[in-house]
Amino acid sequence: MFATNLAGGAIVGGILAAALGGDSRTIAAGILLGGLTGAAAGYAKNAESRGATARSLASFADRDARRDASKNDELVNTLVRMNACRLDQVDRIAADARAGKINQGTARNLLGEVRSATRQDNRVVNAVAGNNRNYEAYVGVLSDRDVAAATATRRSVSNYTPAVRQVTRTSRGRAAIVPGPRATGSTGAALARNSATRLDAANDVHVRSVEALIGSLDLNTPT
Repeated sequence: MFATNLAGGAIVGGILAAALGGDSRTIAAGILLGGLTGAAAGYAKNAESRGATARSLASFADRDARRDASKNDELVNTLVRMNACRLDQVDRIAADARAGKINQGTARNLLGEVRSATRQDNRVVNAVAGNNRNYEAYVGVLSDRDVAAATATRRSVSNYTPAVRQVTRTSRGRAAIVPGPRATGSTGAALARNSATRLDAANDVHVRSVEALIGSLDLNTPT
């Protein structure tokens, strides 16, 4: 199960692995990185090696841009599941502290591990969402071949606002992220950039929601 595998492996440290269970060698960042191979590769440098010609370069760019958008959408879904797991980890640590299964010092250390792992999640996603090299290459192709399409692309990107929201989850196993609808775009290039913007917004909510839950905890043992 995703949550079970993530609980042990996503967080570094033997004590946390022992507390949460799972394989301590599994790394949450690896889960995210699995779908990112080649996502940030320079499009302009490799299109020709894949068979692009001067005539077909625009269609190559559009196809690759739409593939980037699809990967970004998949990553948003992965991030939502990961957010639910991180929040479950926090809840479990707090429950163990309140029940007296672990002391408050241990609980704080474990929560620090969760916080660090969540920030690592953020850095991994930023490697994609914050990288504009592909988008700039796609727009460059359009600028050379279809100025109107390039202009429409830039306008679409400028006007796009993702509908990602942070919410209070209703139960364990639920995320605090509502990702909203998939991004739209007037061209494949715009779709690629806007989907990355949506991913970036979900990434921000992921970190904020975990930090907020940790900050709100009462670890005192009931009397």
